[in-house]
Amino acid sequence: MIRQALRLIFINLGVLAVFLILAELASRGYETLVYKPKYQNELEKQLSEVGDSCHHPPIVTDGGNLSRYKEDFSCGGVTVVNGLRLTSGQPENPSQVVHVFGGSTVFGTGSRDEETIPSQLQNLLNDQGFNAEVKNYGFMTLVAAQQKAALSNAGIKKGDIVVFYDGGNDAFNAFVYGSPEGTIIGYNRQNKLSFAFIQLRHFLKSNSALYRSLGSVKAVVVGKDDPSRVNCLEAPSAQDQLSYMEHYLNVLSDSKELAESKGAHFFHAFQPVLGSSNGLMLSNADTIQPMLDVDGISWCTQDSLLGYYSQLGTRYGDSMKDLNGVNLSRVFASSPLSSDLRYIDWIHATPKANQVIADRLMEHIMPALSSQ
Repeated sequence: MIRQALRLIFINLGVLAVFLILAELASRGYETLVYKPKYQNELEKQLSEVGDSCHHPPIVTDGGNLSRYKEDFSCGGVTVVNGLRLTSGQPENPSQVVHVFGGSTVFGTGSRDEETIPSQLQNLLNDQGFNAEVKNYGFMTLVAAQQKAALSNAGIKKGDIVVFYDGGNDAFNAFVYGSPEGTIIGYNRQNKLSFAFIQLRHFLKSNSALYRSLGSVKAVVVGKDDPSRVNCLEAPSAQDQLSYMEHYLNVLSDSKELAESKGAHFFHAFQPVLGSSNGLMLSNADTIQPMLDVDGISWCTQDSLLGYYSQLGTRYGDSMKDLNGVNLSRVFASSPLSSDLRYIDWIHATPKANQVIADRLMEHIMPALSSQ
């Protein structure tokens, strides 16, 4: 009796496995006929060339809540040397150093070494005859407070240039997590079970066409075809939002004072994020939603975040002169690049978009560049 029951269970499991395999193959066949973001397709091709043997080392957290890779490495077009992302084309004997601080957008998530913002800035400096070296201090999830801590530990010299490029992580951590000084990595470590489910969903969404297809069917059934109606984040109070904005601007002011106390020139750039230039348009949902799905961010959450980001940009504008800043949140407003050629997710820019940003940073820091 037990043997027959076990046999029946194994037969059913075998039939289920065959069904799932066939359904997965059918879903993958269907996906080849529908739209996917152009840059993500190209990025997938690049990663497939590297193969499964390319693995980044684990991330560790040092004092001051600064995260870094445990060791240097080079694979898949990503190179970390002496703890910093490699900047291509650095001169051997520079007369000036440009220190660029920021989160993963500065680090260059989704870009090869030569395609990051600092590398493209280095290329511009080289082309225009400046003997200046660009250093990339970017790392995943860092906010302005962590950048300030990194600035304190950096070997800044008189006449150097310090560039802070940020805004997105600060807004997200404050508006979504209520933690203007915390990192996303830190939040995930404190919420391990929830993060494990997010990781599982992310794995299935990234590797299973069937899972993605079932998600689309569920979306239609529950009325998720209008993404702005689902998973709406409860916005912080107006008082809390003002507090977060003031905190961000105060950190920037303190960072400028710190850089100048070392004899360096300080510049700031308020970065663009998905939708900050032209808004989120439902008519482009087929290109925008897949980018939000990369990090599991709902349309409504991003839309609410953009409302906060716009207000933060306005407050930033009032302090921009004092911070020696430039507001790049709408840098793509008149750009011919479509959304999927600007971003690979809600915040990380494509190599082509990085070039646009590097051009603006070059203009911004030009007054402090040495002609030697």
